[in-house]
Amino acid sequence: MARQTVDDTVGNVLGERGVYVYTDDSGTVYNVTQDASNAAGVGNVASEDASPPVLRTSQARPIKPRYVLLVDQATGNKRKKVVIGSRTNAVFAGSAATVTINSVVYDVVTRVGERQSRPQLNA
Repeated sequence: MARQTVDDTVGNVLGERGVYVYTDDSGTVYNVTQDASNAAGVGNVASEDASPPVLRTSQARPIKPRYVLLVDQATGNKRKKVVIGSRTNAVFAGSAATVTINSVVYDVVTRVGERQSRPQLNA
């Protein structure tokens, strides 16, 4: 079977996938599948536990996860959107302004917080 490539939301071909920990703002822990290079580059923690629910990347997910937008320093042509597993992560908290992914240095240009993806009843 031929290997299929998948583009992320800003047109990057995704590499090898890994499972990482995502802790929402209320403290609930999820497993989330991400490109391994991107996740490691921003400091996400690999999941060792298969018991937490999986945060899907579809419209059915309960939340829209926090993420950062990255632009490569050299040309400004490469862009990445990377989910951040913890709000205390240095990239998301603002103490890190650059990240290196696959030997390419990226500037953090935007940080977007977590949001509910559906209206919550009785909230």
